[in-house]
Amino acid sequence: MTPLPKPSIDTGAGLERVAAVLLDVDSNYDTDLFQPILRAAAELAGTEYGRPRRRTSSLRVVADHLRAVAFLLADG
Repeated sequence: MTPLPKPSIDTGAGLERVAAVLLDVDSNYDTDLFQPILRAAAELAGTEYGRPRRRTSSLRVVADHLRAVAFLLADG
């Protein structure tokens, strides 16, 4: 194997993007990977995902962080 000239570069074809393509949705956050997290976060925040746009962005940040925490916990 030859070392990459610029290692650690994200190719952009992660699990969420592949899932979005396969599920034919407009956003990674509209996949079944993120929707349960987004619904639970919205319920805890006393709001609805998608309304208003500012809260949608905040819920997406929360969901992305929770997903990252799940991977960190799984990795020990």
